[in-house]
Amino acid sequence: RVTEITEGPPAGMFGWSADGQRVVCGGSDGRIRIWDAASGQVLQTLEAPADISLVALAPDDKTLAVVSGGSAALLLDSATGAVQRGH
Repeated sequence: RVTEITEGPPAGMFGWSADGQRVVCGGSDGRIRIWDAASGQVLQTLEAPADISLVALAPDDKTLAVVSGGSAALLLDSATGAVQRGH
């Protein structure tokens, strides 16, 4: 299980998948990391346009809600990082 995250800059926000098997975190480097909660391995790293101040996974785990740089709100595909919607 994830007890400490040591990769990357300090993470600002964390979220959990609905099944509790993945942890998602965003940090000041504009990267979103998805971790396996059991092993602590990074499963995926996605790029956001700026530093992350909020990140959450949708209940279906297919969409990430991200607030970054100047309060821009984005919905990203959690598999590819592609922007689905943004404001």
